[in-house]
Amino acid sequence: MNVEIGKKNAEREEIEKLISNQPTTMSKYQIDNFVINEKMTDYKILKQILLELGTRYTGYDDIKIDYQIENLELEILEKEIEEYPEGPNKKIAELKLQKKRNLIKGLEKTIKNHEYEIKILEDNFKKIKANYENPQDLLDDETGEEIYWVNKFIKEAQIDIMTTGRIGKGVLDAIMMLPDKLQEIIIQQAINQSTNSNCYISMNEDTIIEKIKENKKTSLMLNTLVGEKRE
Repeated sequence: MNVEIGKKNAEREEIEKLISNQPTTMSKYQIDNFVINEKMTDYKILKQILLELGTRYTGYDDIKIDYQIENLELEILEKEIEEYPEGPNKKIAELKLQKKRNLIKGLEKTIKNHEYEIKILEDNFKKIKANYENPQDLLDDETGEEIYWVNKFIKEAQIDIMTTGRIGKGVLDAIMMLPDKLQEIIIQQAINQSTNSNCYISMNEDTIIEKIKENKKTSLMLNTLVGEKRE
């Protein structure tokens, strides 16, 4: 079987161009809302930003080193192949050369992905820094961990109450590890917030149902994406 290497149709070229221009990584929306802001408090948000950037800075530097090494090896291969006589050995060398170019192309994409994510994370750091002249002071605040965990357990207990009517065993076990005063604060806040949220949801449900009745257009709606229109 004769397999031709390097030939591409117009559709593949278009797709590869889109791949090259589009970061194949977490989106800005995803990083902002589900990696950073998910941590709720400025203290924990800053720690998460530093954790994410620390990992990416190291990976970015290593990939750039790999990229330089691969390009130097490519130069060597390109010079060596010129001295090969025509035949199977030269063909093998040419194929290895193509694999090397593909590898370099993949590294270029990875570098772009890292640069994209680093920029988003650094922008989030700037937002924190705008509110704290010295971010180190925020990290040194001994109350940072306590405030974060209190808020985290309030949120988890609130969700449990809203969905099951009571605080789940796992969350309750964690809350009971804290001092009595904090336990009381968490439970009171979780009850208050879940009550308010359930009232808000119930009010909106009634409003929506009334609108549907007025329009007299009802249908089964499954697998429907919000904010996306398809022909």
